[in-house]
Amino acid sequence: MCFPRCRPFTLLGLAALLVLSACNLQDAQATVVVIVPPSIQLVEDSPPTLEAAPLTLPEAQLAAQVTPQPAPALDTSPVPFDDQQDPVLLLASFYNAVNLQDYARAYSYWESPPNDATLQQFAQGYADTASVSGLVRLPIPIGAAAGSSYATLKTALISARTDGSQQIYTGCYVARKSNVPAGDSNWRLYDGRALAVAGPITLLLIDEACSGTSYEVPVPDVVDSQASPITLLESYYNAVNRRDYARAYGYWETPPRNASLEQFAQGYANTAHVDVLVGLGIQGGGAAGSVYTEIPALLIATHTDGSQQAYAGCFVTRRSNVPVGDAPTPDLNWRLYSASIAQASDVDAGIMRVAQGCSAS
Repeated sequence: MCFPRCRPFTLLGLAALLVLSACNLQDAQATVVVIVPPSIQLVEDSPPTLEAAPLTLPEAQLAAQVTPQPAPALDTSPVPFDDQQDPVLLLASFYNAVNLQDYARAYSYWESPPNDATLQQFAQGYADTASVSGLVRLPIPIGAAAGSSYATLKTALISARTDGSQQIYTGCYVARKSNVPAGDSNWRLYDGRALAVAGPITLLLIDEACSGTSYEVPVPDVVDSQASPITLLESYYNAVNRRDYARAYGYWETPPRNASLEQFAQGYANTAHVDVLVGLGIQGGGAAGSVYTEIPALLIATHTDGSQQAYAGCFVTRRSNVPVGDAPTPDLNWRLYSASIAQASDVDAGIMRVAQGCSAS
């Protein structure tokens, strides 16, 4: 068994989000997931006009998903966000650094410099970029090979340029972390590609962002992890989609709207499935012995009659960083603390709103 060796692709320009590396994994065992990224080609189309349609607020927000419990006020101004304990949080940290023009920090998230670029070359790739926002499709498939875990992130990215124009990209990123006990447990960007597209972002476009790669592993039927805010949200909607409402209900720190389990389950009576995307404008903070993470989210609910409705908003998750009661150590499990979700006029409007972060909700 061997570890991956990287070979550089030609610099794609436009932005460092398009400065990508390609790597190969080789293994003789058929059970090992193999990464063989295809050649990357950037296709540019005329930038579409991006105008978010106004939200249509429902008469009642999703009772089973929204709790009126006030969340702590997190700073929504551009502040550093740095968390490599989850693949999505890693990508959020990367673009947070890019948007703050902290290119040294953004550069450091790559396992190997993209295209062997120097920091100066990397930063120059963002010379015409004012900001980048985006969303990531959940759940995140994670596979293992050669003593490492690899996560595939399907993304939609909206690049605002310094000349006032905007361009949409679909992106496929691979993050890696070591599984060796003595290794570094932080996730790092391992590979990626981005494709410029015209027109509105759709769920199908995002789902096809990683098509053509050989690194695709199935998501387990049951996702049940509270190790990070992202896996918590993945687990919550996995439980909802499996109609395991008792498990979903248990992820809430306080039952939403103080509903009973029966009332909670009834709130999903007409829901067949919920697709989830999270915005990259994630923020975190601490207060009163707790750690909070604020996650912008887009929910696309498919009803039992086949109709769909998009919802945009924000989840706040919490975990304690001090022992509670007689416990000798803090409970490190994350729990849903509060949510503010509103109906969007359509999926495109919801995407554009969530891409702006929780401050826009």
